[in-house]
Amino acid sequence: MATATDRTRWDSSEFTHNLADRVWTASSVVRRYLHRLASGNDDADWWTTVASRHVGDFDPLLVLGCGSGGIELLAVERGVASRVLACDLSLPTLEAAERSRRARNLGGVHYFQCNLDRPQFPVRTVRLAIAHDCLHHVQELELLFQSLHRLLQPNGTLAFCEYTGPNRFQYPDEQLEVINRYLAEIPRHLRVHPDNGEVVEKITRTDSASLIREDPSEAVRSEDVVAAVLERFTRVVLKPYNGGLLNPLLQNIIVNFHSEEGRALLEYLCEQERLLTESGELAPNFTLFEGRPK
Repeated sequence: MATATDRTRWDSSEFTHNLADRVWTASSVVRRYLHRLASGNDDADWWTTVASRHVGDFDPLLVLGCGSGGIELLAVERGVASRVLACDLSLPTLEAAERSRRARNLGGVHYFQCNLDRPQFPVRTVRLAIAHDCLHHVQELELLFQSLHRLLQPNGTLAFCEYTGPNRFQYPDEQLEVINRYLAEIPRHLRVHPDNGEVVEKITRTDSASLIREDPSEAVRSEDVVAAVLERFTRVVLKPYNGGLLNPLLQNIIVNFHSEEGRALLEYLCEQERLLTESGELAPNFTLFEGRPK
């Protein structure tokens, strides 16, 4: 796991910019589908749904793995919280988040560097902690959840939206078979990889050795996130957020789906994932959680 002084690919603005454009959620069609899973409402995302259940409970709000500015800025803009603490491991990322805060002329947000494998949070100071797609980078899950348990006030809440699929993205053969079945249905011009211009013919299991060289923290213990949090927190919400098809299928090639044809195909693929997950043929790779300290 990277330390606070190590440089990682998350310190590269080129990497993080490309990632934002190429992840499976980089389409409003997919986001609306996920919003429906979280809230039943196309326009209410998962954390807004959490916020609606805790009106007036937020100050201060803690955002874990804030990246270059997201939930914490929206929370202040929308009046969800007036005081927000937001942390990330990457200093360049935190600097970008601070620039975003200043550009939007927002007060009440304090950024700080934090390695979630070695958390040092104060005791009983926060009412709500939110994490989005950062816990699957944590090796010391038990230590982190113990620290969050101490941090939260007795009636506090921990909420997250997280990748909880196979460690290191080592998808089982059965899942890869389903993914490639649907890949074959996508027209070739929509399967062009943006880096090399070649058509993606098959999706294979990630080479874990290469992944570890690029980012030792990537999906290091993703399979254990839910079990580890339940040791310290009583669940209020625990529900699948799907992604078992769309996440690996659309990575990178999502940039090709902005046309009317592409958006219509995304609607179809979202519905297929929903049906496959509900039938049990496909396991969800993401989880929504909301819980209180035991």
